[in-house]
Amino acid sequence: MVRPTIKINTSEFEMMYKNRVSTANIAKHFGISLSTVRLTRIRLNIPTRRGRFDENEFMRLFNLGTSYPEMSEQLGLSQWCIMEIRKRKGLLNRKRGMKKGR
Repeated sequence: MVRPTIKINTSEFEMMYKNRVSTANIAKHFGISLSTVRLTRIRLNIPTRRGRFDENEFMRLFNLGTSYPEMSEQLGLSQWCIMEIRKRKGLLNRKRGMKKGR
């Protein structure tokens, strides 16, 4: 038995990716997996997205004590990315249930 070939409209894929649609939404739109989105991006020679967020806005939200889920929603990043950026910047971890800064 042969795997079915996935048909993806490449121009639509490129447009969505360049318009910063999340990979999860691209996968959902085309009915493919996240890894297929990544492989398609590589096959089409589309560079990875860097600097997808405003660092000043990240720091403002972090210093206000905004929760990771709220930051994730406002910046358009996953909570994992929020925590990785926090680590990369050397910021202290927040404990669960910690009160917001006053």
